Amino acid sequence: MRGGRQQCAVGDGLVPSPCGAAVAIAGDHKGRPYDADRRWVQFVGDGLVPSRQSRVAISGRVTTSVGGHAGTRAFDTGRLVANFMGTSIQSDTPVRLDAQARAEYVEFACRLAQLAGEVILPQFRRPVAVDNKQAGTDYDPVTEADRAAERAMREEIRKHYPAHGILGEEFGLETGDGLTWVLDPIDGTRGYVMGLLHWGTLVALFDGERPVVGAIRQPVLDETFAGDGSSAIYTRSGEQRALATRPCPGLGEALAGTTAPEMFRTERQVAGFGRIRQLARGMRYGTDCYLYAMLAMGLADLVIEANLKPYDVQALMPVVEGAGGVITDWDGGNPAMGGEVLATGDARLHERVLEELRH
Repeated sequence: MRGGRQQCAVGDGLVPSPCGAAVAIAGDHKGRPYDADRRWVQFVGDGLVPSRQSRVAISGRVTTSVGGHAGTRAFDTGRLVANFMGTSIQSDTPVRLDAQARAEYVEFACRLAQLAGEVILPQFRRPVAVDNKQAGTDYDPVTEADRAAERAMREEIRKHYPAHGILGEEFGLETGDGLTWVLDPIDGTRGYVMGLLHWGTLVALFDGERPVVGAIRQPVLDETFAGDGSSAIYTRSGEQRALATRPCPGLGEALAGTTAPEMFRTERQVAGFGRIRQLARGMRYGTDCYLYAMLAMGLADLVIEANLKPYDVQALMPVVEGAGGVITDWDGGNPAMGGEVLATGDARLHERVLEELRH
């Protein structure tokens, strides 16, 4: 599910996190005393790190307790603060995989996405209970279909690759040997609960630096889009064909889209999105993961988004890149940990959009 608020910095303070990492922060927050012993933030490493998404500066002492390891240290920052998710899935020494291993993992990612669809479909367009994970601050729906599908995928991973880690939207992080399966059982839960089709299951395998394989599955249409960064394949009803983006060098000819204009929150994001919306030939909303699949198929040219989580974007990267597209953050860097994301089908268009976002 995308579109919910960032878990670590919303409004004036830190808010509860579902990921289970305990962090107590005491010090100065926005110029006044701040004691967060009763609150929790998400972790992505062993300390606070810069982020463009979370506009919070904190000084004082940080006490952490992650995986049974506790520590306290001084912390003083004029920088920004990122999400935290227990032990980091990132590594300075990513796991290198050969072509045979990648092919094996692409096949398994597709199997996981297929399994999730088998769990999700019986509940689609039927009355379902919907919980709001951000009640009182935002609308971030989750259903039993989300939870059951993630449980099924986790069980399958443990059966076949018990040493691998798992990061999922609904149940957080289980650390592993350096390879981590990154799962979003229903990306686009808002659309799912309304009976719409712009949603899908996302499965990626992260090597510590980048996702090396990814699968996007829309079970209602029996469609799977899968890739390993070098190639990408579309499968429907047993028939396969290669995915390829289309040429589109100019922003004025680009068909663009995003999940919702509300996802752009900071001044930089609002201004950047506004420029792209004005310059693009057209802008479509309500797309979630499905527009990235259409970009890989050569039917769309540009996707621009912000405030994504790792499980929102990682499965999309090997598919877009494998089809010949480009996907980065708004500065041209690695978007694997989420945040501001830009995907295009043509590298020339990508550079053009990055130029606009730098203004």
